[in-house]
Amino acid sequence: MKEIAKIEDAQWYGAVPRSIWKQTTAGLLLMAVTFGGFGTWAFTAPLAAAIIAQGSFVATGQNKIIQHLEGGIIKQLLVSEGDHVETNQPLVLLDETAARAKERQLFFRQARLEAIVARLTAEVDGAETIQFPAIITENRDDPEIASIVHSQRLNFEGSRTKLSSEIRLLDQNIGALKFRAGGYEQLLKAVTIQLGLLREEYNGKKTLLDQGLI
Repeated sequence: MKEIAKIEDAQWYGAVPRSIWKQTTAGLLLMAVTFGGFGTWAFTAPLAAAIIAQGSFVATGQNKIIQHLEGGIIKQLLVSEGDHVETNQPLVLLDETAARAKERQLFFRQARLEAIVARLTAEVDGAETIQFPAIITENRDDPEIASIVHSQRLNFEGSRTKLSSEIRLLDQNIGALKFRAGGYEQLLKAVTIQLGLLREEYNGKKTLLDQGLI
């Protein structure tokens, strides 16, 4: 009886499966099918809703930075953010007030310098009047130009008056020197005559002395 029980136990033990290879393989296949199917569905299935989040667009090319050479006050923007522009297309319109004021300042500076050159040229040449250049004659109605002309004419007349006074003084000095030179000439003639008389007197007395008359 005991032998029969031992034989049955041995048969039962041998029939019990002890390897898990089949179960492991089946589990791995099931996981592969599950995740593969989910990935395929996620990639191809249309979304019925979306999640809203903050973000920004970045240009693929670098934005161009523009800068005016001298700067100024912007009067009007001719383009908007994101506009496509072409070469030599105006982008900004600057206020001309400061630029025109600077231009006018440089214009008057040039006019003043050319007026000074004209005055000095007239003084060197001994001219009676100043021959102003075109930048003066073409704008003589401008109050600033008129002031420049008036100032240079005053300087010119002042220089002429001073030069005339100096010439007159030199003429007076020359006249005095000529008068003194004439006096010296007369004195020289008188001395020459007196020297001749003294020589004659000396020769006469020497002759008398040689003859023993004196």
